[in-house]
Amino acid sequence: MSSSLGFAAGVMLAASYWSLLAPACELTKTSEFWGGNAAMEVIPVSLGFLMGALFVYLADGILDHMGVESPAVALGELELNILRKLSVIESVSGC
Repeated sequence: MSSSLGFAAGVMLAASYWSLLAPACELTKTSEFWGGNAAMEVIPVSLGFLMGALFVYLADGILDHMGVESPAVALGELELNILRKLSVIESVSGC
């Protein structure tokens, strides 16, 4: 299991670099505001990467605080709540 998780993490890191970070670096090189200065070209890409990591970290903390063990459980509970509301609406409207 640990080997599989390590492999999956490596694949995701490679995918995030080759599919997201490398093209973003190329876009900043052609930007009028950020282009021309190699030190400045890294700033928007780094900020976006850090903001994404912060979002994942905060979302994980919020879900833990809510007592949800996994996102799949949270989505399942949301779906059940929606279905319960729909069944209440259907019973009131007589459909």
